[in-house]
Amino acid sequence: MTTHATSALHRLRASAEASSPVAAAPAAGPIDAGRFRLRLDGDLTGLVARLDERLPAASVRQVADDGNRTGEGLFAPEVPLPPRYAGLLLWDDDDPHTRWYPQGITGSADARADGRYEDRRLLLVSWYDNLDEAPDKGVRVSFINPTNIQVPTYRHVLLVEPCTDAGGEPSFRAVTVHAGA
Repeated sequence: MTTHATSALHRLRASAEASSPVAAAPAAGPIDAGRFRLRLDGDLTGLVARLDERLPAASVRQVADDGNRTGEGLFAPEVPLPPRYAGLLLWDDDDPHTRWYPQGITGSADARADGRYEDRRLLLVSWYDNLDEAPDKGVRVSFINPTNIQVPTYRHVLLVEPCTDAGGEPSFRAVTVHAGA
């Protein structure tokens, strides 16, 4: 295990030992989807259709099954956490941790009662690029496939929006918002 991982384990262990039990929050009711509306500035239909002709499409399941990085799972016997936190993830050592900052985490269990999306259990982590000299990096989302929790695989996906390049050809650019915004 790396020094970084060992240090993280010590911090988690200290944090878990120092924390006290907390009462469970009341169960949330259903969310009214009508309160959330997607707004588009202009009609992108033609531009998206032109990009679709040039680029391959992939489903969420395909992205999750095609992880090109491997994490390291940690388990409750090594870290004193409640059983519901049976596994944690350490990112691949080759990931540039000083550049990308994680912002949020969710998963298929938050989206559906059966905990699956396209027949997969998934974890998703949003990140933003923290380097001022690279403002065009924007936001990425990691699709984590926890099927093998000891060695979970994942893939980073840069969020983009359609645009046209200087020559009027369809292209895309990074979405340059803060991932937690």
